[in-house]
Amino acid sequence: MPGWRFVHGSRSTDAICALVFTLLLALPALGAAECAWVLWVYSLQKSTGEQYSVQLARPTRQECDREVREYGVTRAGRTRTPHHATLSAMYTTAFDASGKEDDQDYVVVAGFVSTAKIWKEFDRAWRSRLAEDQLAFFHMREWHHRTGLFRDREYWTRERCSRLIDDLLEIILSHASAKFSCAVINKSYAANISEANKRRFLLNAYVLAARAVIELVHEWTLYRDNRPVEHVFEEGDEGKGMLIERMQIEGLHKPSFRWGKDTTHRRTKASIPGFTPLQASDIYAYEVFRFAKDFSTKGNVKSDVLRGLDPVHGEPRTFSIQDLQQLDGMIDQMAADPEFWAKHRSL
Repeated sequence: MPGWRFVHGSRSTDAICALVFTLLLALPALGAAECAWVLWVYSLQKSTGEQYSVQLARPTRQECDREVREYGVTRAGRTRTPHHATLSAMYTTAFDASGKEDDQDYVVVAGFVSTAKIWKEFDRAWRSRLAEDQLAFFHMREWHHRTGLFRDREYWTRERCSRLIDDLLEIILSHASAKFSCAVINKSYAANISEANKRRFLLNAYVLAARAVIELVHEWTLYRDNRPVEHVFEEGDEGKGMLIERMQIEGLHKPSFRWGKDTTHRRTKASIPGFTPLQASDIYAYEVFRFAKDFSTKGNVKSDVLRGLDPVHGEPRTFSIQDLQQLDGMIDQMAADPEFWAKHRSL
């Protein structure tokens, strides 16, 4: 299984730690606006030892994509890609968040990608397994603490709980094409991104982490089939409006926000089926958050649940202090250019 190195506040030269975050602006071309990439933070070392960084920002998305594709030709040979990843269908992600910016140490956004067809198969398998224990949905925090759905200790014995999570992990392994996660260390974020730049670029810890995993998915598709992606996030996470506006400013498709469990329409009382892959993402986000929180005391020790997800391709990401400082400096440079800023604000 691939090793996991969590970079806590500094850049490690031997760490498998990649983070992609982009900010776009509009440039006139042939009388129309055209998106150009002005920031490309990419700290994964290539075999040559060369590192992508802010200093190597590329002026166009095409140039960025071409370089990642070239890199992907090499990396793809070492990556296990499930057979369903090549189906002729749009990819759909499912992302959930764990942690809050105002009262916790980390904000994590994590989830999975697969095709719409495979997610339908996942939904049937997931609901069927939950029904065996008379569960309408699954919530990882309640499972971990044996509260809420799992408060009946007489029924939810250790063996029964273990059997359930093992079965759910197996469903994830057989349906998810890849996994993605990004953790933002709130203290480092607060100290290294100025309040002015947070306002300028509509950033909070959730938006930063969410925007990073979106870009990681884009990178993942580049050296596969480059098919379009629909991004689905759990409804109710703080920062929804900012993320939508941030992506619209960059000329990207608006993400969807849905509930992971079945709900009822407030006005019509009609039943709204939940997007059950978000329940799987809840498991991953919660476990990545626990790993990040315990890293300083326990080190690179993963829980049984995280180890169970190892077969799904994907490594966790985090922003180092150096990444955040470079991001803040780049925003300052761009904001100091009145012509750039006028174009950015006019999108």
